[in-house]
Amino acid sequence: MCVCADLAYFTDGNFVHLFRLCQLLLEYQLFAWQASTVSNNLRVAKYAQLKAHVVKLKAKAAHAAAENKTLKKELRYCKQVVAALEKQYDMVSSGRGDRAGLGLGGELPSADELAAEVEKFLADRDDDGKGPGPVVPG
Repeated sequence: MCVCADLAYFTDGNFVHLFRLCQLLLEYQLFAWQASTVSNNLRVAKYAQLKAHVVKLKAKAAHAAAENKTLKKELRYCKQVVAALEKQYDMVSSGRGDRAGLGLGGELPSADELAAEVEKFLADRDDDGKGPGPVVPG
């Protein structure tokens, strides 16, 4: 094998074709490198967006968890109040409880009796001058 025999293929026409082929190969490699760089930059930007979104969602979840914890405490307190009121009602309705100790001494007044007491109270306040009266411009 002689190197001289291979040089016979490098005529002017073949050399131009070979040069053009090498040029196209380099252009393709540069294009592929640029496209992968742009694609990678887009992936990095999308990752940053998604990461920021995840941080926001985690903050919302933490706030919701804290609010949920507060609501659970309030619910437990409300359940205790309702249970105490039910117990009190059961004691009063069965006649075992001390109605006077609960502020329920004697029979409960009727609506007419309550209305009369309210009217009497308001009339007394107006007579004392402490109650709301007509405003006189001065």
